[in-house]
This record gives sequence, C-alpha cells and structure tokens, in this order.
Amino acid sequence: MENASKRRSVLKSATFQEVTQLVHETMDCEDVQLKPTLMYKTRGQTKSSAAYCLTEEEEWCNLVDTLEIGELKGQPPEVNIIVTEKYLTALALKLKGAANVNGKWGRVKSPLLNLDLEGPAHSVSDTDAVTEAFVKLKAARSCCAVCGPTKPCLVEGDTHHELSVSKLKSWARSLAVHTVEDRNYRQ
Repeated sequence: MENASKRRSVLKSATFQEVTQLVHETMDCEDVQLKPTLMYKTRGQTKSSAAYCLTEEEEWCNLVDTLEIGELKGQPPEVNIIVTEKYLTALALKLKGAANVNGKWGRVKSPLLNLDLEGPAHSVSDTDAVTEAFVKLKAARSCCAVCGPTKPCLVEGDTHHELSVSKLKSWARSLAVHTVEDRNYRQ
C-alpha cells in the first residue's frame, strides 16, 4: 500500500456517494470509523498546485463539469484522488493489525490519526477553521492587478484563472482539513 496508486474507472453519471464508496472499497477502509478526506487534482495540475476538496455532491458535479470542458478541448479525462499521508500511514498500520495504544501504533513513536474515533473527536468539519481559511484565501487571491480586487484568481505564469466561490470554498476546506488533521495528529 505504501506509495501505491490504484486506478479505477467511474462513469460521469455516478453519484458522489457511489464514488466515495468505490474509493473506500479500493482503499479497504469501509470498516474504519474515520473516513479519509478526499481531494483531487486533474490532468495537467502540477504537484505544487493546490488540490480541490471532494467532500460533497456539489464538488463532484464541479469536477465532472471540469472534465467535460476538458473533453471538449480534446483532453482525455484523468483525475487523481488524493488522501493525506497521515491517513494512509494510520490505515496501513491498522490493516496490518498494529495495536492502537493511546494514539500510538506498534513501534511508531509519534501519534497517528485515531481511525476508530476513540478518545477526542477527529471531525474535519471544523467550520471555524473552514471560515478562517476561506476569508484568508479570498483576501490573498483578490489582489491581482489584472483581475481587480473583486475577482479572486489564481495566477499560473501569464494565465489568470478566475476562482468561483465554490472553488474557493473547496480550497479553504482542503486547507482547513490539513489544519484540523495536524491538530488531531499532535494530540
């Protein structure tokens, strides 16, 4: 499982619930209480590009729309679903049968995510963190001299990509997930 990628095909007509179920089955985490927060990158995004959150039906619909636009431009659809390394490490150890003792697994010295949700809550839907990330992100992306202060954008080279509220929300949720997971990781 370490650094492993698995390819699955999904129809664009699939629902968000069907997609997440397929991902959970592929990762072998259906029986784990704490499910991974899913993020994605599409073909052409670099490693340093921010991943988009894939946590609700609307974000799945946005992804399908993005892929359909790419197909019209002759780009074959390809999406990489991303899960944090912390989650993958905790899941790999759990699947190997390592015992969880006070948030520590086997011989691992640093605490890992508690996948069985025992002890402190590990909710990633920390609305304060999402709101804070959204406000900071919108302010940081609304200072382009070309697009003006009212249109958030992402500049890649000479290209300005306008960021919709939905995309900003997804990006903020992704940033907040890392903040919450980092906080839970340290507990």
